[in-house]
Amino acid sequence: HSSQVILHPGWNPSTLVNDVALIHLTAPVPFNSNISPIRLPSHSQLNNNFANSPATVSGWGLPSDCKYPTATDPLSRLISATAISPVLRFINQPVITNLICNLRFFGVIQSSHICTSGDGGRSTCSCEYQTPALASVSTKHQHLQCDYQTPALAVWVPNTSTSSGDSGGPLVITEADGSRTQIGVVSFGLALGCEIGWPAAYARLTSYVQWVSDNTGIPIRN
Repeated sequence: HSSQVILHPGWNPSTLVNDVALIHLTAPVPFNSNISPIRLPSHSQLNNNFANSPATVSGWGLPSDCKYPTATDPLSRLISATAISPVLRFINQPVITNLICNLRFFGVIQSSHICTSGDGGRSTCSCEYQTPALASVSTKHQHLQCDYQTPALAVWVPNTSTSSGDSGGPLVITEADGSRTQIGVVSFGLALGCEIGWPAAYARLTSYVQWVSDNTGIPIRN
């Protein structure tokens, strides 16, 4: 349950920029061995584009956007699957530069976006999102909404990817000290499906940590 939702004031559904929001939960999340908070980027990382960094994205979205994910006919690929995943799934994808990402998205990608490669048919399946992808921050801990807090414990399923229903999911890197830092929030991909090899786009969290701090009182790490 939530007591407050704060949409980013610059959210634009036409340009897909500032696709983030904050949720204030009515009660603290009970952390345990399976659920724990995740770090947000630090001051020292604000100018890091994370290009070529291995990253993990996870969620309970549709296992595929399509009833016929191997179909070559684009119309068949647009037929949506109807059931979300019963288990948390994840994929590992390298971060790519925004320049490379924009070669596929024809100028849609802005500096506040971050992208991962779709090589090998492992990209974000998407639909038309009419509301911002939601991320939540409690009063004491930085974390995503409860559905997306345990990428390290997710179930690996070959030849699958994030999909519709994953909006708001975390893009996470593992740092040298073993700690996990969230660098992105699932925003959009290509409507034709996730198996055709296009990149996936996320809200770049280094662009929003100051906004998060201003609205939550959570200090930015050094």
